Amino acid sequence: MIRFKFVLSRAARLLAGMTALALLSTTAGADHQPFQLVDAPQGHGLSAEEIQSLAARFTQMPLRGGQVAPRLYAAVNDDVSIFLQFDNADPAQATTLRYIGISVRGVFCAEAQPDPAFTHFHSFRPAAMYSQGHGGEPGEEGYWLLWVATDSFTTGGRQVVPGVDREFSPTPPVAC
Repeated sequence: MIRFKFVLSRAARLLAGMTALALLSTTAGADHQPFQLVDAPQGHGLSAEEIQSLAARFTQMPLRGGQVAPRLYAAVNDDVSIFLQFDNADPAQATTLRYIGISVRGVFCAEAQPDPAFTHFHSFRPAAMYSQGHGGEPGEEGYWLLWVATDSFTTGGRQVVPGVDREFSPTPPVAC
């Protein structure tokens, strides 16, 4: 077995190190500023005008039979919508955005629930009142919904904190 040994002179090692340092400093600090962590940008509460502008983009109505959801939907594709839920179902009366969320087309079966974080199922069946569309018969078609709270608040006697709200309007699915 032949072994090759690469021996660099001290000058060659110094030159290689300086070249590497120069390359790193030009790519990592392209704006000529030292690398530093910065605070995240600070948000602000939405103004009435911002709420109206945002709400105007969410115009899909996935429910049937005259139901009026307390949230606004926008289609992403044939099977997925995103939604906004304000502190008032009427955006003209809303003062804050409570939830953002996602709804996924599916069936009311435990095996078809996309994830336990999708706590609520709303049926496609025509219903005169919104509450009549919750849950469904095993295998019934509709949407699974997941809510993400945007702030801390109290609702229905419980404290909600920012993040996935795993307790929002549960409709426990059945096995199919």
